[in-house]
Amino acid sequence: MLKNIFCFCFITVIFYQFFSCSGNQTIDAHEDSLALKIQGNKTLMELTQKIKDNPNDAELLYQRSLGFMNIDSTQLAYNDIDKAISIDSTKTNYYFLLADIFLRGNYAEGAVGALSSVLKLEPDNQTARTKLAKVYLFVKDYQSSLS
Repeated sequence: MLKNIFCFCFITVIFYQFFSCSGNQTIDAHEDSLALKIQGNKTLMELTQKIKDNPNDAELLYQRSLGFMNIDSTQLAYNDIDKAISIDSTKTNYYFLLADIFLRGNYAEGAVGALSSVLKLEPDNQTARTKLAKVYLFVKDYQSSLS
């Protein structure tokens, strides 16, 4: 008897899962997460619409990434700045934001890489050198913080 009830419940769950998703509908977890984060945030909603209209505008992605950082959504901020850098890898402010995202996630190695990219573009950038020294001090790599 218990076995029959279990089988019936299992089959019911399978049918429910099968018929609850229509065949012409795609489920994108990233889009769902994005929709939840921007809901009620006018600036993010406007930027998202502009990005839909022009998905290869690195500056729009950078601006939205900043917006996501302001609401503590580091994963979405990372996704946008990563795409912005892949579109235009010459902007130092993109790498600074990437470093900040990595530091917020306690990923010092990623921050070092991002700040090193700034120094490749602008070897005399004192802001990048200072932040890099602070990261090295944070991870207690005292020797590197002096160079």
